[in-house]
Amino acid sequence: MHPFILHKSINDIYIGIFILNSNAQELSIKYINQNNNESNCEKNKFQTKLNFITIGGILDIYIMKGQTPLKVIQQYHNLIGRPQLPPLWGLGWHHSRWGYSSIDSLNAVSQLYTYNKLPLDGNTHIIYILL
Repeated sequence: MHPFILHKSINDIYIGIFILNSNAQELSIKYINQNNNESNCEKNKFQTKLNFITIGGILDIYIMKGQTPLKVIQQYHNLIGRPQLPPLWGLGWHHSRWGYSSIDSLNAVSQLYTYNKLPLDGNTHIIYILL
């Protein structure tokens, strides 16, 4: 998780704050009314209090500014890189050899995947090797 905050200022300028630290960290946002009582009331009528707590380390703080949220997010992605889509098997899209009672049932499932043009990612080869 990257602690990244996107904030809209009063004059409609968007500010992104990215805090990079390798140590454990916690970020919390609270809203404070005029009597300095912390509450979870409407954001527009209260001041915002941002707490960043870390156990140590070196902090790299990046502040990005833009006219739209998209421009700020583009700057953020230029800094950290574009998100990568993990392989399907990395998201749990795989089968295990333990769920089949026979090689015939495994072959039937494999043929149905081929017939329906569904991908059999990396674990397909592992299934046949383990049998």
